[in-house]
This record gives sequence, structure tokens and C-alpha cells, in this order.
Amino acid sequence: AGPSMPTESRNELLITIAQESKRMEQLIGKLLEMTRLESGSAAFAKEPFDITEVIISAVDRWRNNEQHREFRLDIPESPPPVNGDPVLIEQVLSNLIENALEHAPAQSPVEIHVMARGESVLIRVMDRGPGLPRHDTQRIFEKFYRGARSPHRAGLGLGLAICRAILQLHHGTITARNRDGGGAEFQITIPTTASI
Repeated sequence: AGPSMPTESRNELLITIAQESKRMEQLIGKLLEMTRLESGSAAFAKEPFDITEVIISAVDRWRNNEQHREFRLDIPESPPPVNGDPVLIEQVLSNLIENALEHAPAQSPVEIHVMARGESVLIRVMDRGPGLPRHDTQRIFEKFYRGARSPHRAGLGLGLAICRAILQLHHGTITARNRDGGGAEFQITIPTTASI
């Protein structure tokens, strides 16, 4: 038999293997989700729902993992109900929050603002990271595109493409821009039940 590995090294190796397995599982999941969305076979429940509950659920999921981070929410007391699939919209918000957390300095907050706009609800997810290179603001929603602000990230470049595909199913929109004073802002719109 060959030389034995010290217990500490073996444990570190097992942790690394487990982390990489989880990462691969997430990447495969994103590829499958994108395929389902593009083929029109994604499960899609269209119903009125309270956007506040969905935002709070998405934030709470990240708040549990990122306890040192501050989340600032600006949500009106009774925003109009939106029409669509709350699970898919929560996935969009979770992807945008994850994006903000990855790019913003650890001490800066992630901000989420909500407002009614005509027959839609506008949600803005903002960070104080490095912002977006001007030529990236449209391309970041393309499949497999990894922008200049994340060339060494370990993802496939599907998160924002999935967000766009989900919002298109909802007849909503997603755009990105740089904030005054630094950082990125993603704006999504979702039709309200009044627009049915």
C-alpha cells in the first residue's frame, strides 16, 4: 500500500470534493433550467401573488447565509398584487441578490426598492460594487456571457439569462445600469393583476 494521508489533509480533501460536487450540481441545475425555459416546458403557475412576501422570502434565504451583510428594503405598505409564478419570481430575485453579494464590498448593503409603475411593479436590486462596464449592460443577459467584472468567477454565465427568460414568460422586463456614485442596479418589471 502507498503512504497514508494525514487525517487533517484527508478531511480537507473531502470538504473540497463535497464543495465541488455541490457546485457541479448547481451548474447542471442551471443548464437544465435554461433548457426548460427555452423549450417552453418549464412549470409555470400564473396566479396573483403578493410581491412583498416573495421579496422577503428571497432576502431571508440570503440573510441566513450572509449574516454579516445588510439588506435595505424599501417596499410600499401595500404594493399591487402581481400576476405570475411566485416561485420563479423568487428565483429571479435570489439570482439578483446573489449577483449583488458577489460583486459588492462586504461592508456595503444590498438595496431592494419596490414601486408601482403603471400596470407593473418595478423592483430595483442595487449594490455598491464596481459597476458594469458600459459594453456589458446588454450582453450580461446573454447565455454563457461572463462580463468583464467577473472573468474569474466559477459560473457558466447563466444566472442573468435565466432571469431574463423567466421575466419574458411573465411579460416583464429586466435591465441593468450603473448607479450614480458607483455600483450596479438591476431593474425588473412584473405586470400587476390589473393588467390582465
